[in-house]
Amino acid sequence: MELIERNTTDQLISRVERERIIVITGARQTGKTTLCEQILTAKLNQPHTYISFDDPDERLRFQNSGIAILESIDTPLVILDEVQKLPIVLEQLKFVVDKRQRESAPKSGLFLLTGSSHLTLLKNVKETLAGRVSIMHLYPFSLSEVLKTGKTSLLS
Repeated sequence: MELIERNTTDQLISRVERERIIVITGARQTGKTTLCEQILTAKLNQPHTYISFDDPDERLRFQNSGIAILESIDTPLVILDEVQKLPIVLEQLKFVVDKRQRESAPKSGLFLLTGSSHLTLLKNVKETLAGRVSIMHLYPFSLSEVLKTGKTSLLS
């Protein structure tokens, strides 16, 4: 399967270098998960953990012990997909990130959150993770991405 690299990939990589939490929002089927789990991880060449809150079992696990789960993850990149389905994860993440900062933990762990562009998600993100998060909005493919012109390229 061929993947079309998004024009926003370079912008995302730039944010990865300076942020600890990045939220990527966008309409359904715009490529948020593919961008994070396949394109970005290939570019960064780092181990990652992927958790989808589409899975009811994952939602239940995080409702019961989300902080412990987040603290136990030791990969440098954590992708939390469909976070709008479990808003409490934002508070759990805030606690974990703040705790690491208080403990002067080395700059470790990047959290990439994806979710639909529902205003409630953005409101919760802005309120709960204020000052800790960078928000990007992913739009559907542009014409240059589809035609594979300009700065886009294919990844295999």
